[in-house]
Amino acid sequence: METTVRRILGDYGAVLETINELRDGRTIMLHPESKLPYPKEVIRAASAYAFEHMERCGGQQWSGMPKNVLEITEMTLDYHFAPDQEVPWNPIENFLAFHRREEERSPQTRAEMRRLIKANPEGWDRLLEIVGIPKDIRETLIK
Repeated sequence: METTVRRILGDYGAVLETINELRDGRTIMLHPESKLPYPKEVIRAASAYAFEHMERCGGQQWSGMPKNVLEITEMTLDYHFAPDQEVPWNPIENFLAFHRREEERSPQTRAEMRRLIKANPEGWDRLLEIVGIPKDIRETLIK
């Protein structure tokens, strides 16, 4: 079982390393689920198995994978991958669709994002500018 879980998480990690693509000079944030090596449920189950095993053993890693990486696995799966038909090709529309999905997440996640943005609005503005988000949209997101 552990070998299978390692393979699933490793294959998913390989996909994450390749999704930092640019389209028209802009970073693409939302990706089609068809890019995933396995269905979301399989990756989520593998992540849950690894996390549960790590917690049971009282460790901070599983099979060489740190706890924070396992936590990020779950987050990136939900944040960055959507059904293919919900993923806009246009980079600006793609970012806005990503942002809408982010806003639909739990109030706790939204509150944490707002806290981070308020702590460094200039940094976030610069980051959004680098990925090609127009100023009027950036202002809406950062306010």
